[in-house]
Amino acid sequence: MYRVPGPGLYLLVRGGRYKVGMTRHLERRRDGIGGRALAFVPCPTEVVARRQERLAHRRLAAFRLEGEWFRFESEAHAVHEFRRAAVSDCAGRRLGRPALTPEERRERARDRKRRWRAIRRTRRRPGAAPGVR
Repeated sequence: MYRVPGPGLYLLVRGGRYKVGMTRHLERRRDGIGGRALAFVPCPTEVVARRQERLAHRRLAAFRLEGEWFRFESEAHAVHEFRRAAVSDCAGRRLGRPALTPEERRERARDRKRRWRAIRRTRRRPGAAPGVR
């Protein structure tokens, strides 16, 4: 019989590859993948766990191999990066919108500016002077 820890994020290792995902039944998921569980971060609800999983995948994008599989230098590095990426909402500190890193905020500001400039370019009349509509 499997113990039910409740919803949360897990980090599993199998053959030098690491999987980050969300589950309600860690042991069942571990047996299904055939790997070894390195970390589990419980979340208050499944909704929070799913949101945290998406956020963790975004934050770990630099290490992504494919889908939910990642490659890290070592198990210690994997656990460290996983905990950094997964802990904020699941620890109950913030249940609202996920916090952005300063780099993510700058990237979003650059994207907004690019979109705004593209819209302005398309609204100009042909033959009109720049800045004139």
